[in-house]
Amino acid sequence: MQANVLIVEDESELAELVQLYLEKDGISATIAGTAEEGLELLNNRGADLVVLDINLPGMDGVEVCRRIRATGSDVPVIMLTGHGDMDLAIKSLKYQAIDFVTKPINDDILEIAL
Repeated sequence: MQANVLIVEDESELAELVQLYLEKDGISATIAGTAEEGLELLNNRGADLVVLDINLPGMDGVEVCRRIRATGSDVPVIMLTGHGDMDLAIKSLKYQAIDFVTKPINDDILEIAL
């Protein structure tokens, strides 16, 4: 069975880069450009893993992670964080994010996190 990853990232070029990286390894990846869209896709389609930007417009990634856990879901979440968002990334661990990857994304680090 093919793994299904949900990428929640508002920077379309970065989201597409992560999607291409995953798909070259045979992993199906869906992109959501907003927190709300990501939560809706997760609720309707599910996912084996969520790659979640911490700095989203409106609702930040920590809140998205909190809402995912509030539903009882144990889907693994990897946070994407920019240089100034490290405190938020650490906060996301409180909501059981399994790892975080800093931007710009290094393929080797992303592979280790996945």
